[in-house]
Amino acid sequence: MEAVLIDLSGTLHIEDSAVDGAVESLNTLQKSKLKLKFVTNTTKECKRSLHERLIKLGFHIDIKDIFTSLTAARYYVEQLKVRPMLLLEEQAKEDFQGIPQDNPNAVVIGLSPKDFHYEQLNQAFRLIKNGAPLVAIHKARYYQTKNGLSLGPGPFVYGLEYACDTKADVVGKPEKAFFLSSLEDLGCDPSKTYMIGDDVHDDIGGAQNAGLKGILVKTGKYREGDEEKISPPPHQTVPIIRILFITKMSDKENPSPETKPSPPKNKDQETASSSSKSPVQSQKSSQGSAKHSSSKSSSVPGSAKLTSAGKKRSFKKSDKKTADTENVGFEKVLPDGCFPVALLNQTQELFGCVIDEDVTEENPIKILKKDDIVNDLKTRAAVSDFSPFKQKIFDYEGEEILIFFDSDFRYGENFCIALTEEAKEKILHPPKVHEEVTQQSTQEAEGEIEVVVPKYEPPVPKPWVHLGSEIEIRDEVAFEKRGKINLKAIRLRRDFGQTYSFTDRGPLEKDCYVEYCLPKEGNFDLHRMELDKFIQAIPILKTVGTQTDWKQPRNACTQYIPRTFTEEEIIQIEELPNYLEFMKKVTPRFEQALQQNEIMEVFFDDWQHLGTNVDMTVNQAINQLREYQSFCDLKYSKDKAITCIQWHPTFRGIIAFSAAENLTFDERIDYSHQILLSPSLILIWSFTDPIHPQLLLQAPEDIYCFQFNPSDPNIVAGGCINGQVVLWDISQYVNRLKLPKGGQKKNCVYLPGFEDASYFETPIVRYCALSSIEYSHVECITDISWIPDHIDINRLGVTLENKEQWCNQLMTCAVDNQILIWDTRNPKLTHRDSEKPKKTVSILSKVPDTYRHLDLTWKPLLKINLNKSEAGADYSPTKISISEIQGDRNLLTKKDENKGDDYSNKPGSGKDKKVLQAVNTRLFVGTEIGELLYVDWMPHKDSDSGKLVTTKPDFCHTFHDGPICALKRSPFNKHVLLVVGGWNFTLWKEGVTTGPLLQCSYMSHVACDGCWSPTRPSVFYIARKDGTIDVWDVLDKTHEPFLSQNITPFCITSIVPIEFSQKRQLLAVGDNSGTLHVLEVPWSLRTLMMNEVVSFNHYIERETKRQAFVVNRWNLREQEKRNKELDKKSFIKRPSYLLEEESEQQLRILYDAYLEEEASVLRTLGLKTEETDLPEK
Repeated sequence: MEAVLIDLSGTLHIEDSAVDGAVESLNTLQKSKLKLKFVTNTTKECKRSLHERLIKLGFHIDIKDIFTSLTAARYYVEQLKVRPMLLLEEQAKEDFQGIPQDNPNAVVIGLSPKDFHYEQLNQAFRLIKNGAPLVAIHKARYYQTKNGLSLGPGPFVYGLEYACDTKADVVGKPEKAFFLSSLEDLGCDPSKTYMIGDDVHDDIGGAQNAGLKGILVKTGKYREGDEEKISPPPHQTVPIIRILFITKMSDKENPSPETKPSPPKNKDQETASSSSKSPVQSQKSSQGSAKHSSSKSSSVPGSAKLTSAGKKRSFKKSDKKTADTENVGFEKVLPDGCFPVALLNQTQELFGCVIDEDVTEENPIKILKKDDIVNDLKTRAAVSDFSPFKQKIFDYEGEEILIFFDSDFRYGENFCIALTEEAKEKILHPPKVHEEVTQQSTQEAEGEIEVVVPKYEPPVPKPWVHLGSEIEIRDEVAFEKRGKINLKAIRLRRDFGQTYSFTDRGPLEKDCYVEYCLPKEGNFDLHRMELDKFIQAIPILKTVGTQTDWKQPRNACTQYIPRTFTEEEIIQIEELPNYLEFMKKVTPRFEQALQQNEIMEVFFDDWQHLGTNVDMTVNQAINQLREYQSFCDLKYSKDKAITCIQWHPTFRGIIAFSAAENLTFDERIDYSHQILLSPSLILIWSFTDPIHPQLLLQAPEDIYCFQFNPSDPNIVAGGCINGQVVLWDISQYVNRLKLPKGGQKKNCVYLPGFEDASYFETPIVRYCALSSIEYSHVECITDISWIPDHIDINRLGVTLENKEQWCNQLMTCAVDNQILIWDTRNPKLTHRDSEKPKKTVSILSKVPDTYRHLDLTWKPLLKINLNKSEAGADYSPTKISISEIQGDRNLLTKKDENKGDDYSNKPGSGKDKKVLQAVNTRLFVGTEIGELLYVDWMPHKDSDSGKLVTTKPDFCHTFHDGPICALKRSPFNKHVLLVVGGWNFTLWKEGVTTGPLLQCSYMSHVACDGCWSPTRPSVFYIARKDGTIDVWDVLDKTHEPFLSQNITPFCITSIVPIEFSQKRQLLAVGDNSGTLHVLEVPWSLRTLMMNEVVSFNHYIERETKRQAFVVNRWNLREQEKRNKELDKKSFIKRPSYLLEEESEQQLRILYDAYLEEEASVLRTLGLKTEETDLPEK
């Protein structure tokens, strides 16, 4: 034996307590000549913290002798060159200092109970699904604590493997590489190394697979029967105190020169030497000889062997000592009243029975006083090593108790105690060798006698009985388990003896180097040491170079380790006369160097990173959408459907979404009593706190759409499921959105003892205005939008200039065939343009009075009814889109141009209001059954009734098989629209009424939403019901998406993009499980390509011309069809008006033709033989 590997947790200590006997056993083991290494799978603390804990428990261990699985994991991560996401305790992360962890692309998992929750494991799951490697420090199923067994990291590792359909790379126990790595520093052979541990699978099973021998200790997580759970079983299963046995095993396997075995003796010498041993030693030697004896006679263990047949010899008095001193020991089982006992170092020193000092193998017996043992039991009670035999010691009649040292742990412990006089007598005075020997010794005293010399008889062979040795031989022998591979090299006979010309080949040419990797065998793998060798045949080289001579050489050096001075040297330096002058001279340069380090990274390799920002050949992994953040409130949004998502217009990192009950109409009726108790809210989140929402906007019913006011983002408008419009004012919570945590604490006074219960709670903001239910929609509001701040619409639908430059009007639609326009200003004021909403807060209700004048009395300014020409049929709008865009004020700089007679008679709404004649009053409307309308919101007077009614749509096309769920204008060309609904999407251009410019084929799942990219004009996103997002690039390909990626297993309900910064673009995705996923758009999908805007406009123009050509060709084909139908009808003769002479002439011609035909038929039938001329009339 050369070395020993020892497990820590559960073997030497359990948390903050040392295992009984572990300190003494380790101290004895450290005194031996063996090399020790401490290996552990613990992931709850770093190596430094673990070493401090062991020192406090009394273990004298050097930190360099500790090899942890965290150390192996760090080596493995450095080899992979990845940025890990560490699922570890904070103390354990100290071993990973210096390794970058931002923007992780790998997952390292250990034991970290606080990280094993859904959000953290879900983030790790998504990293692994995107290709990140999974590194498991170990897969222990459980471990021992002071409170009992606890769950280990193994179940969580197996869960991630099952979810991701992958296999984790395990770096800790029971991996073979872990044990071999721990032996590299020791330089020992695994076959000559023992592993001591309490885990039968990770410690013993893993060590034996690596070629080590395992010793299972009955501490920690050990349970009865564990040694039978692996094959082959452990080499030994012992208590922790039996670790002392290893030193004895080491001395036997590696004997010192002083203790080498003596030459073999003859039979008489062996008999004499055995008689000189103590009773215990005699018993051991007799048992050892009995194992390998093959003689025919059988005797009691420990007794001498003597035969009566053979020659006679003289027996003198000098041999009397040999016969008298030959004793016998007791049998293999201890005598009655003798028990094994474990005495620790403290007990040995207390009673003067220290091993190898007071008791040895030659003198193993020690007599102790009974009173001393009784006093120890009273003083140390259950801590005393004699406590298991307390009652038997009290019942012992004698005054002295015998113990003897069991060096080989033959009876289970290091000592044995005799608690009866009979057992004590058998050990002190064992029986004599044999009755004949006793008689001979009596006769020897009288003089010389003749005895029978035993005659030698050859031993009779007996069948071999193994005692475990064959198992060891079988484990060491290698058997062939697979057939041999026969390799046959064939070469044509004509190729033998052919000449071959060798040529020179450069090192950079193709196929100059072929690497051959040895196949990895499944049965076992040897640790191969690779040695790089090469052979190069080159011609004679000539080295030529030019070097400029350095005329002014100087010495230069680089200092990496700081110089430290003693206190005396520091005082001497400060007393130097030029000290202050030196400091004044050096300080400016030092400050400049520090400033340069802050400004630029001096170690950044510009040449290596040159061209990385303009490289267009990105791989597939970079093109993937990566999850940046996710939001879900377990109380307000979990298991609900996200109906609408909006980014805050001014504050970066603030996002809001509304959540509604995920129920059908019938289910809402059945569970209406439960829905009334559930709050209807809009949740406003911040990236700085992904767990708790910053604000909760309360609503009377579930919100299905809402939007921030572009002029004042503190004003929020929303549409309810019952058709009412709601307004909120969040002005008093602006600081909370700016600084969700720090700002709140600065603006509030927090004193201990005067705490406010709602200080850390999320505030709930009540709505400040609600439309009149009588004049609201009668169905759920499906879309809402603020009218741009540069236009106003009056009650007649006329578009006026808004000099106030403030968004005051809303446009809503619902499936009740109505589009309503609302005005948030007070209708009683005469000069509305100069009046902005005043923001005050009611003291009693704490609700802003901004729109108090509208609450429950708010009526729409204009109604647009979408009625079909058929009786009883109406359009059901779901999405609307007007041509004017917020912030586009180019219309105000243009000169007014009359658009026709309809615009020349438009009435004005005020003396100071300017009618905007150039505004396009038509809007696109998407319906519930997939229709796309183009209708004018300005009503006209009906000629029959004289009332103002909505004009009929300019066109109505149906290219979708489901409701229109998205109607978005391109941010680069407002005349181009993306329409999503049913199983496909279409691209339209305003002004083209014949059909869409592009229509995709049917998808595999229903489309749920769509949006344009804010930075690339040709890119847009389509969300599907199966949780997948399709990214389309019309300049790349139009028949299939550029990228398809599954985001969530639930149905996606809404997607909204935002350009977060110049180098970051985010995409918010909501599903019907109540989770908001914020995805980071890759570089290839957010960076504007060269001339992309011009190319996109050319594509739209080309498709517009193609659409016109298709329509013209269609009309031409229709005209050709009509002409063919007319040609078929041309066989019917039209009535002609001829003169009387012409009519008679035509009749005569026809009559002559008839006669000729008749004559021909008669001749054919043979009825006429002679031709007669027809008489002329």
